[in-house]
Order: sequence, then structure tokens, then C-alpha cells
Amino acid sequence: MTAERRAGARQARARRRSDPATRPVRQGLRIIRIADATRDEAAQWWAEREELTADLAGQQRGGIAKGHWVPSEPGASGRVFYSTTDKSSTQTGLTNDDAKLTPHVNPDGRDAYRPTANAWNPSLLEFTVTCLQPGDDAEAWAAFVHQ
Repeated sequence: MTAERRAGARQARARRRSDPATRPVRQGLRIIRIADATRDEAAQWWAEREELTADLAGQQRGGIAKGHWVPSEPGASGRVFYSTTDKSSTQTGLTNDDAKLTPHVNPDGRDAYRPTANAWNPSLLEFTVTCLQPGDDAEAWAAFVHQ
């Protein structure tokens, strides 16, 4: 190997070490950053769903989604994922139409005004898989943290 090729190889190794995504890591170490809306690091968000009843067909209403979400934006890094949870077991009697401040009825015509009910809103968590071991799957580790 010529001196020029050795110098080029040294420079390439130095670049890899300075890039956090390719830097060698301690064996067994994995780092996943979790961000939430507490410091406005992740959005507060709901998922829209289409009504399935005939009289509301095609209308969009807010829903609450649960699951592990993989973004599909073009050029995504493949290391950022989102997570939301289901309602807690103590909140099963609440619906998306319940309100504390404004009296109104739900789409079924029932009163949805519940000023004394304790409500719960799921929060969106953003998982950024920043450090993996060679051969690790970023999505699998994000799903593990979601659980």
C-alpha cells in the first residue's frame, strides 16, 4: 500500500469516527432518545378517522390512535419513530366527544357534557435511535422501547 493510499485510508477512518451515525460504539451499547411534548419537542397530535355510520359517511372526526408509527416522508433517516398508547384502564368510559367546558351532544344525539369527568389525552412520543450495534435494526429497537 502506497503512502498516499494509507493517508487516504486514515482520513476516511477519521471521517467515520467524527460522524455520530458511523462512529464505533461500545459493545452492547444502544442509545434511543425519547422526546415528548413537555418541552415542545414533539407534537401533541390526534389521528383522524372516517365515520363508518351511513348518516356520517365521509365526514372526518378526530380519533385517538395507538401504536408504533414509522414516518414515510421522502428522505427519512430511518431512525426516527413515533409512539402513542391506548386509553388507560381507568378511562374506558370516556369518548372523544366528551367535553368539560361546552355543553353539546355527540353524533348519536346523547349529551356529551361531562364537566366533572377526569379526562386523559394520549401523548405522542418521538423515538430517535441514535446509537446501534452493527447489524441492529433501528425499527425493531424503537418497537421494543414502545412496549
